[in-house]
Amino acid sequence: MGAPPGPPDPPTAVFVRSGRMVLGVYQAVTGRAPRVPPDIGVVGSDDLPRARWITPALTTVRQPLPETTGAAPRRARCRG
Repeated sequence: MGAPPGPPDPPTAVFVRSGRMVLGVYQAVTGRAPRVPPDIGVVGSDDLPRARWITPALTTVRQPLPETTGAAPRRARCRG
């Protein structure tokens, strides 16, 4: 039993919010089309430490967590 066919118009890129989900995306597309790269780009958002070992290399967006978490309460106080 093979994998189900992909969508007729597959995406060209996927933005994944969680580094752990990136691992799942890579696993889901390994060995079939679309291929990471050249057919589809994958971008992660939390700079998972294990990402440096993923092949092909993963593009990640590093979030400045201390600054980000501190900004929300400050914004809430300014609006109150």
